[in-house]
Amino acid sequence: MPLQLETITLSHLILRVALACVIGFIIGLDREKKGKPVGYPAFIIITTVTCLIAIMGQELHAQYNDTEHIAIDVGKIIEGVLAGIGFL
Repeated sequence: MPLQLETITLSHLILRVALACVIGFIIGLDREKKGKPVGYPAFIIITTVTCLIAIMGQELHAQYNDTEHIAIDVGKIIEGVLAGIGFL
């Protein structure tokens, strides 16, 4: 079964994830050059997973927005991701 996305195309998904990887690499490389404890591998993982979770929240909201039994709040998903990043 092919991947069915409702809010973005597959090419936009790949572009967003690749951009998140590049941004995470740049931030992590800067931190590593300054001698900070968390370097680019951790930031690549954090930015990529955050990007995928945000896209997943958009897709879930688009798919289940009109149902009565399931309420998807994208703001709460983003809030949970930010709380997890803040914990790190």
